[in-house]
Amino acid sequence: MKAERPSRTAQFVTLGRALADTGLSHVPDFHDPTARIFLNEKGKRSLAKTEQLSREGKRSTGLEMARVMADMIALRTAAICFWVFASTFPVVVPFFFIGEVEPALRLSNAIAIAMLLVCGYALARCTGLRPWATGLLMVAIGCAMVGVAILLGG
Repeated sequence: MKAERPSRTAQFVTLGRALADTGLSHVPDFHDPTARIFLNEKGKRSLAKTEQLSREGKRSTGLEMARVMADMIALRTAAICFWVFASTFPVVVPFFFIGEVEPALRLSNAIAIAMLLVCGYALARCTGLRPWATGLLMVAIGCAMVGVAILLGG
């Protein structure tokens, strides 16, 4: 990748986001108004051509491929949003049930460290590393981070 321009992959994803924003996606209410800003000239021409085909109601292979790409980008965005929520929600739960902040924070830290163990174990199994060693290494890093946060007043 050259420093003065983004990669082809980045341009392709940006085009997909812009196509989804134009309404080509079957995902309802998907909006990404910033995508058009990052398109290069070739991407803007491709987007304009696809929008024109869509407005005219013409069916073509290129238009169907654009719809599939827009759907995939929109669904990928929704999946990322779901996984971010699902991975952070367990850490927040103690604050719902414990009235005092400090015990809730310590339980939240313990849950986060337990999640690091599980994620490290799973990562090692997928990559061929030693599961327990990798999980415990992630726990040690998590404990160090919690220790620094406590020293800083957290």
